[in-house]
Amino acid sequence: MKTTYQNQEAIKYNIDIHNPIHFLKRTLMRRYLKTVRNVRKVADVGCGSGVMSRYVNAQFHGYDLHEELIEIAKRMNPHQKNSFFVKNLYDIEENDYDVVICTEMLEYLEDDEKGLRKMGEMLRPGGKLLMTVPVNKAFETSIDKSEGFRRYEKRVLVEKLEKSGFVVEKARYWGFPLTNLFYMRVYVPSSEKRKETGTFSSKAKIILQILKIAKYVFLFDLLFNVKHSFDLAIMARKK
Repeated sequence: MKTTYQNQEAIKYNIDIHNPIHFLKRTLMRRYLKTVRNVRKVADVGCGSGVMSRYVNAQFHGYDLHEELIEIAKRMNPHQKNSFFVKNLYDIEENDYDVVICTEMLEYLEDDEKGLRKMGEMLRPGGKLLMTVPVNKAFETSIDKSEGFRRYEKRVLVEKLEKSGFVVEKARYWGFPLTNLFYMRVYVPSSEKRKETGTFSSKAKIILQILKIAKYVFLFDLLFNVKHSFDLAIMARKK
């Protein structure tokens, strides 16, 4: 039975917060961000529902192509430091960001090197690019094919970053062993089912309550930097 809640947006936002995959991804981005000094202005390209803005103590600009997600971001993150825009990456005009965050977005760009160069243009000299991308073809599923994104090899992505004017300072695999299992056994099947129904199931609130607690167990994975993982986190500096 499908849920009849009128707060579908709130459910989506809170599942995004507590989903172990997104939770670990943001934890890594927050750790990287804490190493950057004098952060005054941050851009998040492909910001989705804007959850990352909760963890940035600076002027925050979130960009996404999906108007629905930007509306959720505005309603759920009303702090005066935050601004959200429906805008294509290549239409962003500002070029004085201290940090650009790009999580699970680069793989969708037809010309990823062009995208990396554009993000470089958005940064001040010495600014940092914090990003995550999917890796390892062993984790390729129907989602990869239906959404049309690529999986990277670490070596190839590092080369693309260097070619685009960046120096890679940190690069680590993440997701082994618990998040790998969650991704394949829970996340992928539930995503496929939601695509069919177009909404969250009646069990969404129950799942949300479980994830609020269970997500912390997945921090165990951050003890490992193992190639047999489904994702890669990178911090790179603009030359």
